[in-house]
Amino acid sequence: MRLWLSLSLTVAATSAAAQASFDCSRAGTMVEHAICSDPALAALDRDVAQAYGAARAGQPPAARDQLLAEQRAWLAARDGCGSDRICLSTAMQNRLSALQASGKAAAPPSDGFTGLYCSEGAVMGMQLVGSSLRFDFMVFSGMHSCGTPILTGQRIGAGWTAVDGACRLHVTVEGPDIVVRTDTPAACKEAYCGARAAIDEFHMPYSARRPVADPFIGGAGERSC
Repeated sequence: MRLWLSLSLTVAATSAAAQASFDCSRAGTMVEHAICSDPALAALDRDVAQAYGAARAGQPPAARDQLLAEQRAWLAARDGCGSDRICLSTAMQNRLSALQASGKAAAPPSDGFTGLYCSEGAVMGMQLVGSSLRFDFMVFSGMHSCGTPILTGQRIGAGWTAVDGACRLHVTVEGPDIVVRTDTPAACKEAYCGARAAIDEFHMPYSARRPVADPFIGGAGERSC
């Protein structure tokens, strides 16, 4: 009797810990079934839902609408994973990081963002224009690279989000670094990267900034650092 009770309590605790953000008894898609059958994916799904709610809390209507549109677009991209658990895990981890970063305090440095940033393996141009952030970058991985055109990020929460087709890039300031993340890595890779390069997350130290009037002269990979 004690063994049965112990096992029952263990199963109940495991089920509660692995509960997704939705009712698994009503799962109808491949993605929902994959999430409900994997405790780690269920926990990630719940964490993403909680982070999304926290990111929207206290925001003005326009920012909430933008976050809602982003979340819907991300869900559509995530659903492209089907039952691929690695794909689902990567998509949810990236989305969780982006949502959590959007809630962190991030004020522009006292002398602004505008400048050319050069670090080992990356070149980035940035220009703060009102509440928007113009930026581009080239990130190298061995002989391969990812490079963007000049993008404009709109202020969402404590960071900026740029949307180019199916690719979304989020820029935040975290401590001494400017951090670029995406929650649509496959779309960004297709848009900007060579065969063996990918965009997921990279950090550019603010100390790498060179204050120039126009950081966008020439392509990102052609600028003199």
